Amino acid sequence: MVEKLGIDEDGVVELNQILYKKYGTSMAGLKVFSNGDEVHVTKALKRLGIEDCFERIISFETLNPEINEAEVSLDYSPEIPVICKPSEIAFEKAFDIAQLNPQTTLFFDDSIRNIQTGKAVGLNTVLVGKSEKVEGSDHALESIHNMKDAFPELWTESNNKESERIGYVAAQISIETSVQA
Repeated sequence: MVEKLGIDEDGVVELNQILYKKYGTSMAGLKVFSNGDEVHVTKALKRLGIEDCFERIISFETLNPEINEAEVSLDYSPEIPVICKPSEIAFEKAFDIAQLNPQTTLFFDDSIRNIQTGKAVGLNTVLVGKSEKVEGSDHALESIHNMKDAFPELWTESNNKESERIGYVAAQISIETSVQA
């Protein structure tokens, strides 16, 4: 967390203690929800240096286990429909797979359509790559690297109530962002 998120060492220790006391682990709940295949997502996370920060990857294969990637082409007419964002079905399936409550989950995405669907299904939304909020976004974040400045409550605590909130919010984050790997 020091190297990857720019959090000072004291802050890491404090956040880890909060998360461990509340959830029994220091990084519980961090998930990636992507339309990409698992190989691409893994490469992108590795390129960012955060491949070991996530509990689960929800990828194309996770949402579409019956579909063989070789079968999907431009003229593909499936008997089984392809499930991916921004379809509400994809979000609902991801919630079930990851055992997430959308009302207590912070969802990061760089697609306005995905953000709008995320909001429609009850997520707290952060549009990444823009400095202005749009319809459906609760927050806008020009760069994922600005997360510490944009959400200081995730990294600091001012009292016991805030401490509980930090642990809860930090344990319910889902992130989706495009990366050229």
